[in-house]
Amino acid sequence: MAGALPLAKLVGLMVKTVSKPVANQLKFYAKNSERFERYYIALGNALHRLQVTVFRQSHGDVVTKRTKVKDLPPEKALDAGAGFIGDAFVYLVAAGVTVYEYARGRAKEARKVQKQEEEKLMVEAEYDRRINELDRQISSLMETAPDTDNKLELLRGDFERFREEVIRSLQLININTPTLAELQRRQSSSGVEP
Repeated sequence: MAGALPLAKLVGLMVKTVSKPVANQLKFYAKNSERFERYYIALGNALHRLQVTVFRQSHGDVVTKRTKVKDLPPEKALDAGAGFIGDAFVYLVAAGVTVYEYARGRAKEARKVQKQEEEKLMVEAEYDRRINELDRQISSLMETAPDTDNKLELLRGDFERFREEVIRSLQLININTPTLAELQRRQSSSGVEP
């Protein structure tokens, strides 16, 4: 899994790099295609009008709908339209790769969080199972054995060792769990016997 991340980034970089020659080919096709020539000229003139209008407005000129902007010569308009198509292609490819990488990173993070939650639930389930087992054993000993104090002390020792093991496990998976010393300090301050 660790090798997949650099491979994905390498493929993304390759796609971005390949998009530039493809954009140049689009520009060449646009300039030499009689079929689409008028569309590229219209696009080039529209971009020119937009550029002039924005330039005038940024310099404080009042621009109305009646303000006329002279069209570019057909050759320059064709170049501008074809250039725009090529640049738009490069930017769209770069944006697509960026969105893909972002989505991939989010999915990876979600899988990581889910795995941590599953590990936490497994540890908690095991902890609950063991506590229930120890409680059952303590209850059974208290009812049946005449020397329950000795056996109860043995079970308490087992319980304390298990609790220390669980606390270490929980701390390893980054759960905010008090240490054994903190738990003992809390128990002694509350007056509850472990």
